[in-house]
This record gives sequence, structure tokens and C-alpha cells, in this order.
Amino acid sequence: YFKDAIMPQILEHGIWNGEYSFRSRSNKKIIVIAEWILHKDEAGNAKEISVTAIDITALKQSQEESNRFMQISNNSIAFIGISNLNREIFYLNKSMRNAFAIPDDADLSAYKPSYFYSEQGNKILEQAIKEMWKKEFWAGENEMQTPDGKIIPVMQTLLLIKDYSGKPQYISTSAINISDLKQKQSENIKIGNELRQLSIHLQNVIEEERATMAKEIHDEFGQNLVALSMNAAWLKTNLPNKDKKTEEVLNEQVSISVDAIQKSRLLFNSLRPYMLDEVGLVAAIRWHAQTLLKQSNIKVDIHSNVEDERFPKEISLCLYRIFQECLNNVVGHAKATNITIDVFKNKQTINMTIEDNGIGFDTTNVNIINSHGLLGIRERVYAQQGKYLLNSEIGKGTRIQVEIPLFNLDTDDDF
Repeated sequence: YFKDAIMPQILEHGIWNGEYSFRSRSNKKIIVIAEWILHKDEAGNAKEISVTAIDITALKQSQEESNRFMQISNNSIAFIGISNLNREIFYLNKSMRNAFAIPDDADLSAYKPSYFYSEQGNKILEQAIKEMWKKEFWAGENEMQTPDGKIIPVMQTLLLIKDYSGKPQYISTSAINISDLKQKQSENIKIGNELRQLSIHLQNVIEEERATMAKEIHDEFGQNLVALSMNAAWLKTNLPNKDKKTEEVLNEQVSISVDAIQKSRLLFNSLRPYMLDEVGLVAAIRWHAQTLLKQSNIKVDIHSNVEDERFPKEISLCLYRIFQECLNNVVGHAKATNITIDVFKNKQTINMTIEDNGIGFDTTNVNIINSHGLLGIRERVYAQQGKYLLNSEIGKGTRIQVEIPLFNLDTDDDF
């Protein structure tokens, strides 16, 4: 290149300057700004050529990196901007210019960062910048606003850029429009709320049907069983000249009637626990645990500070059904020898904890959608705006904690 392009110009014009490159002895390319000068003798004949060169390798590399950044930045859908430490903007990428209607030849220093944000977004920005100065980085959600008033929710990052000596030089920001994501989240929340309301409605329908069945069992089936039992007892007492076989049949009839009455009462209270209204939550839990575990080797410990207290029907029924589900799981699957049930009330909540010493399970491998018992517990708790926590460890048992608020969500008054 020197021989074919530069040398002829030196000989013709006596000088050439421009960008050139050398190779060092280690074959490293050195980019320079060079100036060649032709020196002549007194007769005007060409005598020698001198060259002066300034190494611009680092500058060229920086320029190439800058060009790559500009290319990537302008092709990005993210909003990207850079300002100095006084928040004077000197760069905005194409996406940001287009979104905020800023011409390519506009003086960017005339725009302040507050121009690009809503009122709420500017409050977030001020807090974000304070955090950025502490940590050199900030990331979070923010809210931008176009000149025509359109709100754009964004996921934004702020970065404090330093020079090689560690001195802060610039502030850069990048923000991704998450309007579509927010819309989908809003739709998902709406669908989730609708499904939850449907779940609550179905639970209420089931409870109403259970109450109807319980009433029929109590009013019709139960009364008939009592009548049969009384008739069998009368026959046993008043039938004269009974032979041994007749005596055995009557005794068996009385025994069957008493057993059927007990089972109908158990079924009645299982379908609709009227004991909740009559004796309260803790007493109903105590009765059901003792009845269900009468024939088992499982020991039950119940502790409470609300033995005689009554709660709103919805809360009592919620906790009682959760207790029933947990007890059924313990009896059917846990292989436990001890269950501890704690029911305690504080000023704002009522809390129930059910813990067993059974075989436990891996909670990370539980598909709650297919585990209808756990799903039912969760939905009952959420229907009361409560919280629940499930802990289980293989070989060490399971613990379920439920917390239900004791206040009216509409008025915030205590019950």
C-alpha cells in the first residue's frame, strides 16, 4: 500500500498524511496517524523521506467498541439512554427516540430525565438513583410516560459507569416495555380471582347439600332408628313366654339399632357439624378426634386458649374442615403415633397448628393440583383471606399451620 499508493503522492506533492498501520517485531498491528515528508537537497533533488506517527490503536479499539455498542443499542427494543453525572442527556437510542417522539437532530441536553416519566415514575427514579449511588446499580419496575400521556410500565436498570481509575463518569439506563406482560398478569389475576370465587361458591354449595342431607338423616332416618330401637326394647321387656331364639333375636335387634343410631349421629355430625354451634370449635375438634381415633393407637394432644369461645360460622367451619382433612390424612397415610393440635387466638387472628410424628413426605414433589386434600385446605384458607404453611420432612412428620384474620374485611371492625 505504501509503495503503490502513498509513495507516488509523496514524490508528487512532497507530503502525505493519514491513517496507516505498522507491524511490530512480534507481528502486533499498530494503528497510527502518520505524516510522511519528502526532503530535497539544494539542487531540488529528492534526498530522503521522514515519517512522524502517533499510535491510535487504543483509540481505534475504543471507537470500534463504541460503534458496536451504537449498532446493538439502536437495534434494541429496549429504551437506552446515557447522561453525565449532572443528568444531562447526551445519548438516546432509536427505540427511545421513536417512543418519545424525539427527532434525530434534537439537542438532547434540552431534555431532563423527568420528561420521560410519570409523576409516580419520577418518585421511583429518585429513590433508584440514590440506591444506584450506594451500590453502583439498581434494577426494578418503573413507570414511563410518553408526551401524549400514555403510561408505559417498564423493567429498568440504572448503572453507574466509571473510568479505568474507578472515577464515576456517566449514568446509563435501559428499560424494557412490559405492558404486554402486565396485561397478561392482570388477566391471569382476574382469571385466578374468578376461579377462586367459583371454588368458594362450590364449597358453599357442598356445605349446603351436606346440611340438607344431615337434616334428612336427623329428622327422618335418625327418628326411625330411635323408634325401631324403642320397639325392640319394648318387645324384649313385654313379650311373654319368649324362647331362647326369640330372646337372642331381640337382643341382636336392640344392639343393631343402638349401633345404627350411633353411626347415624356420627354421619350427621360429619355432614354438618352442628356441634360447632352448640359447644364451639375446640370442643368439636376434641370430640371428632376422640371418636375417629377411638380404635387406633394414635395419641392426641389438644391445646387451646379458646376452649369455650364461639367464632363466626364461616371461620369455625373452615378450621374444622381443615382439621378433618388433616386427621384423615394422618390416619390414612402418615403412620403416626402422636398428633398435636394447637388452637390459639390473639388480638387479630386465630391460628391452628396440626403436627404429627409420621413418615412425612417431600413437599417439593407434591403436585397440589392433583393433591385434592391440600388444594382444598389452601382454597378454604384463601377464602377467609388467611395464610397457611406446610412443612414436612421424610421420617420426621408433617406440620400444617393456618392463620385466619378475625376482622371484618369491609369495615375493619372486630367480630
